[in-house]
Amino acid sequence: MDIACAGESKSFTKKSKCFWGFEDVATKWFSSVMAHVHWVYCVYILLNSKEIEVPEKLKSLAEKQHWITKIIENKEKSRVLQLLTRINGAQHYKTELQSALQTVESL
Repeated sequence: MDIACAGESKSFTKKSKCFWGFEDVATKWFSSVMAHVHWVYCVYILLNSKEIEVPEKLKSLAEKQHWITKIIENKEKSRVLQLLTRINGAQHYKTELQSALQTVESL
């Protein structure tokens, strides 16, 4: 990681800790520190990735967080639409729903 990128991610870490109210959080175990660092870097990469193309109009962390939440919420809808476009897709989906209902009824 070059120095400019390290500086950006450090700034991002500080902004995100302030945004989520973690300014004064201290961890007790090294595994907690590692998990936190990995989480922050994953979010940084996700929000700044050229692969994902975050719309330029989204400037704040809150806007970006809302945008990503919408993507996650739409994931199941996308999966179902993709399933329905397959040959016999409606039948596959019907079978999937029946299986899910049987599982719920057996609980």
